[in-house]
Amino acid sequence: MSRNTDEISTIFKGPVPLGAFVFDVELEELRDPQGQLVPLRRQSAGVLAVLARNPGQTVGKSALMDQVWGGVAVTDDSLVQCVADIRRTLGPGARNCVRTVPRRGYRLDLAAAEPRPMHRLKRMAASGAALMIVLAAVVSAMLIWREDAAHELPPLAPPDGRSVIAVLPFANMSGDPEKQYFSDGLTEDLTTDLSRFSGMRIVSSASSFIYRDSELALDVIARELGATHLIRGSVQRDGRRIRINATLTEAKSGTNVWAERYDRDIRGIFDLQDDVTRAIATALAAQLATGDEGRFEQKRIDPDAYDLLLRGLGPLRRLTAEGNTEARTYFRRALAIEPDYARAHANIALSYGQSIVFRLGDDRADLDIALREAELAEKLDPSIPQTQFALAVVNLALRNHTMAIAAARQSVVLDPSYADGFAVLAQTLAYGGDLAEALAAIRTAKELSPRYTFAYLWVEAHILFQMRLYLDARSILEDVIARNPAFLVGHLTLVSTYGHLGLTGEAEWLTAEILTLSPDISARDEAEAAPYLKREDRAHYLKGLLLAGLPK
Repeated sequence: MSRNTDEISTIFKGPVPLGAFVFDVELEELRDPQGQLVPLRRQSAGVLAVLARNPGQTVGKSALMDQVWGGVAVTDDSLVQCVADIRRTLGPGARNCVRTVPRRGYRLDLAAAEPRPMHRLKRMAASGAALMIVLAAVVSAMLIWREDAAHELPPLAPPDGRSVIAVLPFANMSGDPEKQYFSDGLTEDLTTDLSRFSGMRIVSSASSFIYRDSELALDVIARELGATHLIRGSVQRDGRRIRINATLTEAKSGTNVWAERYDRDIRGIFDLQDDVTRAIATALAAQLATGDEGRFEQKRIDPDAYDLLLRGLGPLRRLTAEGNTEARTYFRRALAIEPDYARAHANIALSYGQSIVFRLGDDRADLDIALREAELAEKLDPSIPQTQFALAVVNLALRNHTMAIAAARQSVVLDPSYADGFAVLAQTLAYGGDLAEALAAIRTAKELSPRYTFAYLWVEAHILFQMRLYLDARSILEDVIARNPAFLVGHLTLVSTYGHLGLTGEAEWLTAEILTLSPDISARDEAEAAPYLKREDRAHYLKGLLLAGLPK
């Protein structure tokens, strides 16, 4: 077997865990958690096998092509398509482990794959399989831009004189994994309710969800999140009945400040949420500002409509064209039950807006619908930050920059702990406002959400790119596309950065990957689609794309 001498020094044999999958290096077979064979193109399996035999080492393009195609003349595009096929098949939990090393090749990074549950590992070890244990989990739970990775940060120090609350994901005790969406939805809504108290700062759900099923000690989780108190709980749903157990713990001492169990009919779900919120606020009354306790009163929504809304949030967060379409189906079903449901209208609007902003599809013809839905959502309930978030994204897609920035500002006025609000404020300012303010906004978002996702990093890097700080932008953007290899806008911003830096080799590699993600892409179309206010900003972006070699 031929190989590049500067790349391959060790050969690994045996099953390799890749997120929810296991790849058998000897048989070149990928299997799912049930042990079923997962279809993978023969050449793609060959590429994965070469990388899996040499984990952690960069394997050059020529070595990969020689070993997989055996001397048959093929183009670089064939290899790029195989890598894209592998990443697509592995999905969010593990696709980031196949990393591009610019100008050198590819590397299988097992530390970037989501670890398998421990009981599965033990069973596999007992059966004699030799496993390489995944070292780092990558999960994100960004309220809108949730993906599969979070950035590591040092512990965040709590602000003086204020309680910092982290609501950890409530455990799904229903015995049905399909009901996880319901537990997650309750967790997020409790987080939102608590954020309306001015005496507390709430850690965003984007950060808290990183610790789902974590075995870390509570004081360690609290320290990493900068939290003074943790809220934990469980949800058990049986038909129309729901039981919630909730506990408020003082992180430093480990003392339970408050604990309660609630048994209700599902139609009392909003009363239940209010009861939990009030109880926690009362337990921390000495640290709370007074006078705003009534702000979190929720409009009562039919519980079946609420359930459909929660079901739709999952596909919405995938940031794919298919996910947007699926999400709208749930939101429209919710509106069929509850026509004046502001959050459902807002999320329909958001699905169209993010499709344009993130280049997920060509839904521009539907932006009039999106604007009507967003404006109706605001009219129905102007008190919730999600309606302002949707207005900001839709107006940015429509290039109504002043209105987009105003809506983003209002979202953080309504909820000063709303990390996503600061992130969308930074994004709108990056395209049509003050870049210094934009940079301050995204760094506030990162502080509020200390285990932030790739989307926050992209917003920050895009701002740095706009400020012509190319080297700073480059390092962040390379991390972004490693964390989410399917994120087209991240690839485009990075390749434009390479163009401005004159990094022709890196640009050539990345352009090949971009053309695999979007074969019909053109530099001028992408520059025109970017919602820049100023002509010179669009020209700056286009110049980098052309310098990088993207087709005109």
